[in-house]
Amino acid sequence: MSDSAPPMTDERATAARIDAKVEALMAEATAEAQDNRGFVLPAVDYGQRSNERKRELLRKNPLVPLGALLTAGVLLGGLMQFRRGNTHQSQMFMRYRVLAQGATIGVASLSVLFTEQGWLSKKSTSPEGKSTE
Repeated sequence: MSDSAPPMTDERATAARIDAKVEALMAEATAEAQDNRGFVLPAVDYGQRSNERKRELLRKNPLVPLGALLTAGVLLGGLMQFRRGNTHQSQMFMRYRVLAQGATIGVASLSVLFTEQGWLSKKSTSPEGKSTE
């Protein structure tokens, strides 16, 4: 008997060709994702890192999910009043819903602005260049 690998079956050969094509396509996609500065788009990870990212975002800005819950609660209250036939109260709830949505969008926008400008970072410097941490 020889020590060589067993001959590849048609299924194994097909799987090997598919794997090679997938690797080539991934390399091509990575090359296309690079811009002139050499930036590569990160791979999407739907596993543990995704949950960690959600917790980090929630810790950094708890007002956005709170605003979303408030908006949903006011909407539900308005729908309940509408179902009971209390149109005046339903209209008031819908006005409050619009205010809650606006506040949530405003908080989210400010959060993005502050994060992009680095205003929310833990380490900041004073005008004299000294660390305030």
